Amino acid sequence: MSEGKKEILLGDCLELMKALPDNSIDLVFTSPPYWKAEKYQGNLSSHNLYKKFDDWLENFLFKMLDHSFASLIENGHLVINISDMYGNHTYNRIVQPILEKYKNYETYVIGYRMTKRINSKSNNTGVFCEPIIVVKK
Repeated sequence: MSEGKKEILLGDCLELMKALPDNSIDLVFTSPPYWKAEKYQGNLSSHNLYKKFDDWLENFLFKMLDHSFASLIENGHLVINISDMYGNHTYNRIVQPILEKYKNYETYVIGYRMTKRINSKSNNTGVFCEPIIVVKK
């Protein structure tokens, strides 16, 4: 991108991120699709491409975050809107692995622990929101 030019890119994140030069983006905001929960890409849904949660985490989510982080300028921000989730009758941790991945950077989490949603019929305790993770490069 040229100096002063602003663009919003829309498309397959793994393909778009490959084309971006490193150290060229001020801010990346992403709300990645959830494994086994997204229903809007048909056969191209990440859960169809990655049958196991650990494969999805490493080969989809972390790969996309790696490309995103590399594209950031110094002091740029990666903002991720995602939560832990249930899939295949298993509680899949997503937030903690992301925090571990970026533990050497200035990181903030907004809204991770909240009370249950009003009228929730669940007796479970835990995360009841989609936190926003902010990582400064």
